Amino acid sequence: MDVGGTIAEGDLNTESYLADLLNYVRGVKRDVSTKEFRRATNSMLMELSRVRSENMEMEFNDLYSLFLNKLKIVPTKEVLEDVREIYFRNFQQIIVSGAREMLLELKPRYKLAVVSNTMSGAPKLFLIKNNLLELFDAVVLSCDIGIRKPDPKIFHRALEKLNVGPEEAIHVGDSLLYDVLGAKRAGMKTVWLKKEGGEDASVEPDLTIGSISELPEVIKAIDC
Repeated sequence: MDVGGTIAEGDLNTESYLADLLNYVRGVKRDVSTKEFRRATNSMLMELSRVRSENMEMEFNDLYSLFLNKLKIVPTKEVLEDVREIYFRNFQQIIVSGAREMLLELKPRYKLAVVSNTMSGAPKLFLIKNNLLELFDAVVLSCDIGIRKPDPKIFHRALEKLNVGPEEAIHVGDSLLYDVLGAKRAGMKTVWLKKEGGEDASVEPDLTIGSISELPEVIKAIDC
């Protein structure tokens, strides 16, 4: 099961985050100019985009070490922890209506796992903050294994943790590209949570739902 866009909604407030980050780095190194900051930010994002274009993932500390080095700031453990705290302070997510009830209904009957793309670990933090982590038998994040959806390897890792075969598993998510295509490549069945203005991809999910609350009922129609 995916997290962001599926059982969680919300994202990074980029504007406030960058303002807070600039203030912080100027507190560490007073002479950082806005131009230097933007150059370092753009360089960091370009590297992240390059890595992700190959369905690979970077981890937060590795990514921000590049950023800090560009500004000639030593990426110590303390500095990286400060940057991470600023990031999460500006990354607000809330649980989707009906998601908790859905998970509680599924838990007695199925093994549950998270498969999520993230460089920051935000999906796990969301689960912890909302007291949902204990409902999942496995949590597989791209930043922990260096592989992103739709690469089937990240789905296979979750299947290994659950000790089930792909033919026994269903993946649920809001992205046709990352969730549906990726899970199908791994040999799994798929349920697509359709959103307005969603992606156009040449892949068909096994089932489509308009609300996460529909999931417990519709998965009965999939023969696993």
